[in-house]
This record gives sequence, C-alpha cells and structure tokens, in this order.
Amino acid sequence: MRVPAFGEEELFIHRFPQDMPPGEQLAVTLNDLRGGLLNVRGLEVTLPKKPSQPRQKRFTRLELDFPFKVAAQELHINLTTSEVSVFGRIHSSLFLASQSLTPSSSTLTTYYERGSKEKVLHAYYQGSGPACMRIEKVLRDYDQLYCIDTNSMTLQNGHRVAVTTAIHSVAKKMGDNATFISSDMYYQDTAIDPVGNPELAGIWTFLRNLKARTQGQPAMKTLLITDTEYGKVKGWNQRTIPFFGEEVLPEGFDIFYATSDAGTDEFMPNRLMKACDNLSTQVLRQLYAGK
Repeated sequence: MRVPAFGEEELFIHRFPQDMPPGEQLAVTLNDLRGGLLNVRGLEVTLPKKPSQPRQKRFTRLELDFPFKVAAQELHINLTTSEVSVFGRIHSSLFLASQSLTPSSSTLTTYYERGSKEKVLHAYYQGSGPACMRIEKVLRDYDQLYCIDTNSMTLQNGHRVAVTTAIHSVAKKMGDNATFISSDMYYQDTAIDPVGNPELAGIWTFLRNLKARTQGQPAMKTLLITDTEYGKVKGWNQRTIPFFGEEVLPEGFDIFYATSDAGTDEFMPNRLMKACDNLSTQVLRQLYAGK
C-alpha cells in the first residue's frame, strides 16, 4: 500500500455490483491496516514496538447495520482519517436518488485466524453515527480511557482473593493520522471471596468509586477497556442486557474489548491490558506469599 505524501489523504473506494440485492447489513474486511498509535515512555514518545516474532496476518472487519434495507453502491474508507462513508439508495420507491447512508450501529473487530476460528484481539460496538475503520479514532472520541483487569486466585487459607487494576489514559490526535496515548495513574482494589464474575465485580466497584470521586464535576465520556465477556459487549453498550446484577452500564460509559494474550506489540489497548494483568498478578503473588 502506497504511503501518502504529507497532507495527502489515502482513500479506499469499493464499488458494489449493480445487481447486489438490498439488505440491512454491510460488512468489509481489510488486512494489516497500519496503526498510528504513539505511546509515552518517560518523556520519550515512541512508536509501538514491532512484533518480536513473525505473526499471523491481522484482519479488521467493520460491520454496518442500517435501520432499513439499502442498495449500497459505493464504500469509501479514508485510511488517513479512518472515516467510513457508504453511498447508495434506500430500498423504497419513495427514495430514488443516491445519498450518504448513515448506519444505525457498527461493530469494529480486529482478529487473526487460528485454525478454523478467529482469535479476537479487540472489538468495539457503537450506536448510530459515522463509523470508523481504525481503533485510534475510537479512542480519540472519548474524553478518557480506563483499562481494567481483574485476576484472582485461592490463597493458602482457602479464601479466594481478586485484585483489580485500572490504568487511566487519554488519547489525543497528533499530526495528520497519529494518536498519542498518555497514561498518568492507576487504581487497585482487593476483594475477598468475590461473588459471581470477579472481573465484572471489579469493574462495578471501580465505577462506584470513580463516580463518588468525580461527583459534582463535569461529566466525561469514558471508555472502559476490558478482556472479559466478549460476547456481551454489544448488549452492554446497547443497554439491552444487565452489566452487573440487574444494573445496566451507566450512561457516559462504553466497553471496548481487548485481550492481553496477543497484539501487545502492535496495539495500545492490548498493551494496556497486559500492563493491568501484570500489576494485578504482582499483588496476587505478594498476597499468596503472605507479604
């Protein structure tokens, strides 16, 4: 793929067959999209590390849902800004002219193929509005990010202990197509004999503490990065299923799924998740050793 010159935008345009039947869903998959994430180490801004060993090809899939049947004609992806546009007609005798079609929701997933299955590196579901093709655009759309991970183990006294770590970050645009991620603090909490899913209990306790600390302050749009319950992320963000107990995810918060098992050399959410995992594991080892 050609690297665009300074100030030049790189576009991907796909024209659909004229005889393609209308539908309410549209999906596009691209492979090995270049990332534009920067992170900070001390005062030194660095590019994400190159993979330490050869890796399997990464795929990015964008699934668009429309509130009615559409006859899509063209798909435009601005690979510089990450913006996605769909042009076509609403499938109705009342709408004959082509127009820009806005999805009612979209799902962005990055994965690689492992045998006959997909290994999801990260995934994000959003509601109505313009869709995007890169995760850095997703991160920049939020005032703040919290990456949260909970690890648990059974101690020698028979009690189960869970340690939750949350790292606070902010994503800002840097240059034409790069995103700078800064992390400035982290939170930890320990629970003895947690009930249910320790990950969800840890996130819910964190949310209660965060809302108590920020009471009276202007609301901030917040993205929570977690590695639990991938299959429920869409329902949580839609507020159609409970997040914890009978409670839905509070307004102003959305969930972004990222695994710590892979992608840490390439993608900042996965690296943050791995850092949370390591910090929680350190505390668990100290507790197990009786320190």
